[in-house]
Amino acid sequence: MPDIGHRPVVEVIENHPRVGEILRDHDIACVDCTEASCMLKDVVSIHNLEPEQAEELARQVAAVLGVDPDEVEMEVSSGPTRSEPSPVIRILNDEHLTIRRLVGLTPAMAEQVDPATVSDRDLLHGAVEFIRAYADRYHHAKEEEELFSLFDQNLEIFQVMRLDHEMARGEVRAIEEATESQDRAAVAEHLSAYHDLLEEHISKEDDVLYPWIDRQLTDHQVGTLFARFRQIENEMAEIRRRSEEFLQKVEQALAVRDGAGRVSGQTPKTN
Repeated sequence: MPDIGHRPVVEVIENHPRVGEILRDHDIACVDCTEASCMLKDVVSIHNLEPEQAEELARQVAAVLGVDPDEVEMEVSSGPTRSEPSPVIRILNDEHLTIRRLVGLTPAMAEQVDPATVSDRDLLHGAVEFIRAYADRYHHAKEEEELFSLFDQNLEIFQVMRLDHEMARGEVRAIEEATESQDRAAVAEHLSAYHDLLEEHISKEDDVLYPWIDRQLTDHQVGTLFARFRQIENEMAEIRRRSEEFLQKVEQALAVRDGAGRVSGQTPKTN
């Protein structure tokens, strides 16, 4: 079985399901990832396994495949180790929290909002504008245009992330079109699809991609990125202000509509 390490993880798991179980035992959830297209050899470095863990993983996988452990190539990360995320990664993590505030509201929007009414169409248009302004312009100006550009864009992990971004933009266009046609069912369908896509996507970035990137960045690169991030924030301060105002507005509006004084999916407060 030549060149095992250069085979996509999803292909290895498909042919040998036990490999997926082994990866999960090492807290590597490739079997649950809908786009697990990384090469088998990259799994160790992406998930930052220690050399001893990598050796044990290779041994277990080799046993399933019926080959010598030396034939299961695993690349161990050689980048710097940081006890905490670098300042640039913390900024992107914090922006994900803001985006997740909107994503967390989409189930309530799907349930409560009717695009046949002017006020609800305005709310939906506001959500579309928030995503395009805050996520696509403000956040991606740092992530896609600055951080990602430091790396080889042919790497599978970046291709997967960019595909997720394009899929998200497609769902946003569908939400906008359904709003204009006042198709309540379609609005709910695409809000739900956007919710599921973003929850998985942000988790992949926060838990896998960003930590991997952070281990590759030099201190000089972190400093340069941090200065550039602050410049972008100053240039787009109005987007951040409007986005925060919209979030507060929609959170309040949906909470008022809910009879328990909460948005769907949240536990009501008790006295």
